[in-house]
Amino acid sequence: YPLPSLTPPTSNPLYYYTCRHTYEDTLINEIKQYAQSLNGNILAMSPFPGLVRVEDEFNILPTLYDPVYALQSMPDAVVVTGDSIKKLANEIHDVLLSNDEDDDLRSRLRSAARG
Repeated sequence: YPLPSLTPPTSNPLYYYTCRHTYEDTLINEIKQYAQSLNGNILAMSPFPGLVRVEDEFNILPTLYDPVYALQSMPDAVVVTGDSIKKLANEIHDVLLSNDEDDDLRSRLRSAARG
């Protein structure tokens, strides 16, 4: 059976949060309450156990928002696909270096230690 898509086509910023399985609803409620305290609204759902996907259409959440019930946060997430490690690496490379205005990031990535 094919897995459901993590990122249906959208132009809205996506955030992913990991949490202990069975805590997805608690994390979703925490994030929604925080967004409501900022007079905003977000769309949150759990596509898989231990994973919460948040769509922030109006940029309510700060980039480094770290909910209590989240084990890990992944702001501005992008999902890449490929049928080999090389294709995955190329996709990641293209996403990270797709912004021509971010020369500092590009130079830091290119000069990073390998191995």
